Amino acid sequence: MCELLVEGGERLYGELTIQGSKNSVLPILAATLLCADTCVIENCPKLRDVDASVAILRHLGCCTHWEDSALVVDTARMDRAVVPDALMREMRSSVIFLGAILARCKEATICYPGGCELGPRPIDLHLSALSALGAEIRETGGELKCRGGTLLGSDVYLPMPSVGATENALLCACGADGVTTIYNAAREPEIVDLQNFINAMGGNVRGAGGSIITVEGRRALHGGKYRIIDFPLSNCVNSGIYTVGVLTQYQPLELNDYLGNGQPWDLDRLHGGVHVLPPYQKASGSEWYKGTANAIYQNINFIEKYDPEYVVVLSGDHIYKMNYAKMIDFHKKHNADCTIAVLEVPWEEASRFGILATDEDDRIYEFAEKPAQPKSNKASMGVYVFSWSKLRQYLELDEADPNSANDFGKNVIPAMLNAGERLFAYPFSGYWKDVGTIDSLWEANLDIINPNVDLDLSDKSWRIYSRNPMAPPHYIGKSAVVENSSISEGCEIEGNVDYSVISSNVTIEAGADVRYSVVMPGAHIKKGAKVYYSIVAENAVIQADAKVGEIPEQLQNPADWGIAVIGAGATVTGKRDIAPGEMIKSGEEV
Repeated sequence: MCELLVEGGERLYGELTIQGSKNSVLPILAATLLCADTCVIENCPKLRDVDASVAILRHLGCCTHWEDSALVVDTARMDRAVVPDALMREMRSSVIFLGAILARCKEATICYPGGCELGPRPIDLHLSALSALGAEIRETGGELKCRGGTLLGSDVYLPMPSVGATENALLCACGADGVTTIYNAAREPEIVDLQNFINAMGGNVRGAGGSIITVEGRRALHGGKYRIIDFPLSNCVNSGIYTVGVLTQYQPLELNDYLGNGQPWDLDRLHGGVHVLPPYQKASGSEWYKGTANAIYQNINFIEKYDPEYVVVLSGDHIYKMNYAKMIDFHKKHNADCTIAVLEVPWEEASRFGILATDEDDRIYEFAEKPAQPKSNKASMGVYVFSWSKLRQYLELDEADPNSANDFGKNVIPAMLNAGERLFAYPFSGYWKDVGTIDSLWEANLDIINPNVDLDLSDKSWRIYSRNPMAPPHYIGKSAVVENSSISEGCEIEGNVDYSVISSNVTIEAGADVRYSVVMPGAHIKKGAKVYYSIVAENAVIQADAKVGEIPEQLQNPADWGIAVIGAGATVTGKRDIAPGEMIKSGEEV
């Protein structure tokens, strides 16, 4: 028999580094699949279960590597939706990947997860929660084959507050169209951590830590004649700003190709112009941007090269027209250290934004990033003017704080406010759209042709510039009927088009019918095909007599409606019917 003898009486001292929570990191690793990008998990524990999760991610086509205590996960090249038996049985928590894979790929095949010291435990609660969101699940030969082509936001009732079932339902709901409400949710801290991680990626999850959690499904695409980046670049040029840095993260090849030398925006200049700024490269490798503030911090040398007095910081996923010169004048007039453009939003949406409160002189005295209970509906637009000397000071302080998320809204702005710096709100009125969901993308495109929307792209006093596709003029055949639509260069229209935005080099054959849809460059809609309330991505093909989407009035149950999405290069075969809200992956043939 072994004995352990402990002799006390001496003072204990020293330092011990506490690793991150295993219970939190495992669902967070699954959540990285929700975005086709790079995520960095700081202070990630190096445990067997983490190794098992990494093995699953790599099997799915993701890339991972360690940087000291940080785990870097790149999910851009995910190309599988199947987790084999050997990997599933490594740990109990492997089942959490089911909801995330479904959200990303709309299908998933897994085996039953491994057990633990308590023995095997059923996953019925997980499966019923996913079924409530529209997932079709069947067991074949010990495998669970799941299909979620029609994932829709719904009410999910858990008979007991299972942590795993809550996490799986939450992850899957991120890929569902509409809002999901999870009742009798687990309240553990790891649920809160998962919520915070998803929201940091641009999601909208609320209520974690309580028994009711709401999830707004979010996805971001781009299309039409204009790219979203055309708007901030055009705003800069029209405002007299000719030195622009575009901060990119991982593999921005398409963006680099689109920007080129900046000529379409008059930014091909000997001094200044547009510059693509990836994460800083060092001899030991590169360090990914850890947050919005860190992205600017890594490029201090670039900014210092031009010795500016003021720096304008913009978001790249918003559609609006704004004169930044007037905002800078406002900044100077108030002798401000930081000026934030603000827009009044509906109260029910206020919790999605950074919310601020001001006095009668527009000075900001309170700021809260995405508050659960907003005290105001004045929302930050993600447009800032800083006095450079002050911004540099606070960027350096923020970078030195190991506990900081390196984010403007979460860290830099509150730090400046708490220090008594002069922060002012610049009121904005006019069209502004945050393009972060399928619905918002569809709405933003159709707003172009809506006469009741204040977004005039033909305004000669404030042009929105774009790279010209170098295509011939569009052609509309004798048999074609085009009403209330925008048709770009290089299109050949022989069918019917109503209230739609048709991008360059699109072909719509005779007998085809396109209504209330966004069709992106190079798509081909063949004879007799019907496309209703849909987004058809680049180079997709809708074969003859196929049907995509549906007119809302044609549905018996309005809850079944949603925007159908056909991914880039996908093919919908003849006589196939793509349901409202269904999403076909890029390159897929159905």
